[in-house]
Amino acid sequence: MLSVSAWWQERREGKSLTPFGAAGEAGTLERLEKAFGGRKPPASAIAKLKPWIARDVADLVGELDKRAQAERQEAERLLAENGLRESAALKTLLENQRRKVAEGIRMEDDLFDDDQERRQRQADRRSWQQKLGKLDADIKTEPDRVKAFYKVAAQRLEPVGLVYLLGKS
Repeated sequence: MLSVSAWWQERREGKSLTPFGAAGEAGTLERLEKAFGGRKPPASAIAKLKPWIARDVADLVGELDKRAQAERQEAERLLAENGLRESAALKTLLENQRRKVAEGIRMEDDLFDDDQERRQRQADRRSWQQKLGKLDADIKTEPDRVKAFYKVAAQRLEPVGLVYLLGKS
């Protein structure tokens, strides 16, 4: 959730709200938390501000877009880092599995004296050959699939609320 705050005053046409910077924003959020003590604003304050809501949102949406873009870029960067890290870990895991299966295939059949054991070993070897093919395919495709999972597919920004902090005047 992103917030934008600005000093509000009744104004003539043509003037718009000017957003505070980060420092002013911190003070506004502190006052906002104190203001939500369960009290409702007076009906006269609501009536005074209601006609300004659409205009005030329009005045602040540009700043909100700018902040959202910065947040979005950071989120996409962090997601890409996670995707690369998990992709590399998956590739290492698959390569280790492939190496173990390949080692099992290279084991000599003549270590087994019993014909049934030897036949079972040959069946295992055929199964492991198929497993090697699957692992080779997975090594080529799955790391990229994991990275793609961490790409942002959709983005949307909509103002969902507006809070006015009024003095005691």
